[in-house]
Amino acid sequence: MKTISMPLKFFMLFLTFLVAEGSYVTQNALAQTTPTLSSISASSTSGGTSGVVTWTTNEPATSKVTYGVNTFYGASTTADPTLVSNHSVQLFGLSPNTTYHFFVESSNASGTTATSSDQTLLTLGTSTATSTGTTTATTTATSTENNSGTTTPVFSNISASSTSDGTSGVVTWTTDQPTTSEIIYGVNTFYGAATTPDNTLLTNHSMTLFGLTPGTMYHYFIQSSNASGTVATTSDQTFMTLGTSTATTTPAPVLSNVNATSTSDGVGGTITWTTDQPATSEVLYGLNTFYGASTILNTSLVTEHSVTVSNLIAGTTYHFQVMSTNASGTVATSSDQSFATLSGTGTPAIYSLAVVSTGDGTGATVTWSTATTSNSQVLYGTTSTYTASTTPSVDSALNHSVTLSGLTPNTTYHFQVVSSDASSTTVTSLDQVFVTMITQATTTQAATASPIKKSSGGSSGGHRRNIVGIYPLASGASMGFVFTKNLYRGISNSDVITLQDILRALGYFRYPVSTGYFGVITFESVRAFQYAHKIPTTGYFGPLTREAISK
Repeated sequence: MKTISMPLKFFMLFLTFLVAEGSYVTQNALAQTTPTLSSISASSTSGGTSGVVTWTTNEPATSKVTYGVNTFYGASTTADPTLVSNHSVQLFGLSPNTTYHFFVESSNASGTTATSSDQTLLTLGTSTATSTGTTTATTTATSTENNSGTTTPVFSNISASSTSDGTSGVVTWTTDQPTTSEIIYGVNTFYGAATTPDNTLLTNHSMTLFGLTPGTMYHYFIQSSNASGTVATTSDQTFMTLGTSTATTTPAPVLSNVNATSTSDGVGGTITWTTDQPATSEVLYGLNTFYGASTILNTSLVTEHSVTVSNLIAGTTYHFQVMSTNASGTVATSSDQSFATLSGTGTPAIYSLAVVSTGDGTGATVTWSTATTSNSQVLYGTTSTYTASTTPSVDSALNHSVTLSGLTPNTTYHFQVVSSDASSTTVTSLDQVFVTMITQATTTQAATASPIKKSSGGSSGGHRRNIVGIYPLASGASMGFVFTKNLYRGISNSDVITLQDILRALGYFRYPVSTGYFGVITFESVRAFQYAHKIPTTGYFGPLTREAISK
């Protein structure tokens, strides 16, 4: 028997998942055609609180609209499974005189999905929203959320001042009731730093920020919680440190010679480019211009860049952008680029891999597809050495389904699928991971994630978890993990792995690998979660967001 080991083609995770009787069904990659979208239009009702989006497809297909006040979206309609050529979807709960971004999705009978580019709709009417803007003067702000039924703290007299040398600053504010104190700050609205929370309940607050750069503009916002745990958050604020900045900035890197090539089997590619100065390397990529995946940031400062992208689908067009940051922190991003992967070699490649846990967490169903008729087997266990396996199936098929039983709820399992065709050619997937469902009897547990080892570049290296499929959440259930630390962009730890796992289960984190690195994809996923839960979309995973995600 000859064995061919090849990367798993599970990038189909980025296609639409349909909810059916509490399960998630992956799109069938074997479809031969993709619906063509046309005549996309949107109109507002006279009051501006709802709208209608219409479009046509060249074949009967489903209907779904994803929308929001920016391109992070954050809301979507329930997919209408009715196969029609003329589509009409209503959007409710909109704000008058507001620009909304949206895109439409349609899947044909074979499960092949077409997604439009970003579209916009301006609702009619007069906006009732008030904006406090960004200010360095005294500001009053109120919380957007009250989950406890108690009065939300109200901020006033927000002020910030710099020390004479510009290396620290003091932020003061008052609240209408005793609350805790915390400040999240940074040189831009990605923030990236936070003070240690002061749990003393006060009405007059003062916190000092250390390690600042003279002559530099800082952004910050304040979070305060009252005795009932109700959290209030201000809008973004700014202040300028005194002194003369010692930082030296250089123009953004100039990108050139951007090129992409496919591997011969079509399941990977190499993207190269040149910069006019030493800079980092990162690639955003996906099946459309929403991307949805990124390589791990390579922090090495080089002028000749080469990044490997893996787990692609043979014979498929991919969109991508390259990003490089110089030593001064100035970022350059290319325009959208595209390349097509080769059609592959015809071996029984594995793709469309998904796993669904049973509601009680004691079992799971693993499904996948192969390009040629093959048998089915799954190796699995709580580690990648595996301790159990299913019996290889007698029958051969293109679409495979294997049931695992006797599992433990709220437990991370490793598994590998194996398929052999009539010529005894065997293909084996990479090690994969899924998490069984949490039952009501399961108590809150610490994360079981592996420790993180940060990679120096590319998409390889480090301890990462390949999470396949989306494991469904029972209505009203929580993931059963309580976060005790704030998380923000640029850090790496096991809590970030857990956050990525949970955001994936909730449908916000669309990257197939839980890296443990809080980068741009995690940042945008947190912002999408915040938008959907009416939390200020800062991308900072602080008390307000921790509270919302644990419910």
